[in-house]
Amino acid sequence: MRMTWTFLTVPALLGLANAVEAACPQALAIYQEVGGQTAIDFIPNMDMVAASNTFRLILPDAAPIEGHVEWQSGGGRPDGLLLKDCPTGDATGEELAACTLWRGVVYAVDDAGDVGLLPGPRDDAAQQLIMTDLSRALHFSTLNDGETALPGFDVYEITGCQE
Repeated sequence: MRMTWTFLTVPALLGLANAVEAACPQALAIYQEVGGQTAIDFIPNMDMVAASNTFRLILPDAAPIEGHVEWQSGGGRPDGLLLKDCPTGDATGEELAACTLWRGVVYAVDDAGDVGLLPGPRDDAAQQLIMTDLSRALHFSTLNDGETALPGFDVYEITGCQE
């Protein structure tokens, strides 16, 4: 009888864990690179008008890199950016291009494996993120010093929720 109870409890607990993850808003989600060492932490940032999501790319042996997602006007796609050492205040397009490590569309994958656009900050967090071309862009950036562990893949899986 005890074996049956344990067998029935494990699926129930797994279902509860998925419900907890689903209740996490995108602004608090934590992701780990699939098969890699890097992570992405979303940060609540309701002050920015143009950026709906703010995040940090966490590298194992380097300082986190700040990023944000801008939604293109007219209901376009979420455009993710990672910026390093950008000038403060008004900057020219050339200056911004020089400090942009990555720019790409951020896609979300739900529990059923359907691909869509990144949820807004208050919406339920995606189960996986596809950060298009992130790995390649960073390997061709100033971050690639031969020592820093960079992403090897563009897919990140949810691992938790900040409290």
